Amino acid sequence: MTRRATGPATLVRRSRSEADLLATVRHAAETLAWKCHHETYSVGTRPGYPDLACINVRQRRCLWAELKGPKGRLSVEQAGWLADLRAAGQEAHLWTWDDWDSGLIERVLAGPERAAWAGEGT
Repeated sequence: MTRRATGPATLVRRSRSEADLLATVRHAAETLAWKCHHETYSVGTRPGYPDLACINVRQRRCLWAELKGPKGRLSVEQAGWLADLRAAGQEAHLWTWDDWDSGLIERVLAGPERAAWAGEGT
C-alpha cells in the first residue's frame, strides 16, 4: 500500500489499476469543485468515449480525460475522440498513474494559472 503525501487528494491506494486511478482523479477533481461524470454502464455508447467528462464553473472550464492503468492501451476510437475534442477547442487529456505521481493531474485540475493544459498530459 502506498500513500500519496502531497496535493488536495491525499489517498491511500491498494493497487494501481485503472479503476483506482479513476477513483483517485474523481476525488481530486471533486475536492477542487469539479463536477465529473463517468459512464459506468457503457452499453449503447459510442466506442472510445472518454472515461471522464468534468466541468468547473468557478474556473469556467470543461475537460475530458481518458485514463489508463499500467497495462492499458489507447484504442483507435479513444485516440479519435481525444483528437476530435482537441480540434473542437476542448481540453482533452490522456492520463496515467505517472501523470498522477508527477503532480500533473493535480496541476491541471487546480487551474490554468498552474498548468498550461494545451501541452500537458497529452
